[in-house]
Amino acid sequence: MNQTIREMAQCLLMATGVTVVAHIAPDGDTLGASCALALALERLHKPVVRYCADRVPARLAFLPGADAFTANLDAAMKSDWVVAVDCAAPDRMGAGRALMEAGKRVMVLDHHGSNRGFGDLCYVSGASSASEPAFDLLDALGVELDAQMADCLYTGMVTDTGRFGFPGVTGDTLRRAAQTLEAGAHYVQICRSQFQRRSLAATRLLGAAISSLELHFEGKMALMSVTPEIMAGCGGSIEDMEGIVNYASEIIGVEIGAMIYPASGRWKVSLRAAETARVDGVAGLLGGGGHAKAAGGRAHGTLEEAKRQVLDAVQEAKALS
Repeated sequence: MNQTIREMAQCLLMATGVTVVAHIAPDGDTLGASCALALALERLHKPVVRYCADRVPARLAFLPGADAFTANLDAAMKSDWVVAVDCAAPDRMGAGRALMEAGKRVMVLDHHGSNRGFGDLCYVSGASSASEPAFDLLDALGVELDAQMADCLYTGMVTDTGRFGFPGVTGDTLRRAAQTLEAGAHYVQICRSQFQRRSLAATRLLGAAISSLELHFEGKMALMSVTPEIMAGCGGSIEDMEGIVNYASEIIGVEIGAMIYPASGRWKVSLRAAETARVDGVAGLLGGGGHAKAAGGRAHGTLEEAKRQVLDAVQEAKALS
């Protein structure tokens, strides 16, 4: 087992209180890993605060302990250790970065190659999700998996790997997933809720996005977009955009799929890569980050200006073969 994981476990075992931080715009991995760790620490009778600057998406509300997340920093400030989960940089903690600025001791449990290292203890795994090192941390804590923790970790692994289909999945990934199933993870229900069900608003937004599809770079890139007016007309929200970008990258002959949609007064850009392309460099040029095959960034101005920013970033990053 990695020495840093052992050190983290020792610090947590001695802690008098722990705040577990999930990143902004939380996904299945940050929430799954955070919830599993919080449950394990509570098993050890540690006071735990679950913090996230943004609310938990409805599709992930089933995770055990997800209803306990708060955006109130007062309680978090009482903890002597903070664990930033799946956060590639301090700004991914959102307002939770104030905990670092207040001098709280911080450990980072992450798997993003873009993580340059921060906090007092930092472990950046080469694993396909943050839920994999979280699995190892629970083992180092001496906590045996139960069905609730297993649900959390399986959710993190299956969502961040695209149902175990993204690069980075290893035999260890599948062995850990198998152990969550053996511990009682409700994998059928989890996969159905995450991949086989969507709201009416999300379905309408999917139709609108597909109708907007444009091909660029001789058909190697597919770009979709949704305006604020369309989102409002469909009765949708940012949460309903989850996964729609995949429809662009799944087109035969397309190497990069992009989805542009409104978020917090600007444009959010979701990126996916197929074949030999990679999009982490594109995301970096757009003020974001992520992985080679799945990443995201931001754009500004009108929709046409946002499209141009994305296309220019693809060219500058030389993302297409």
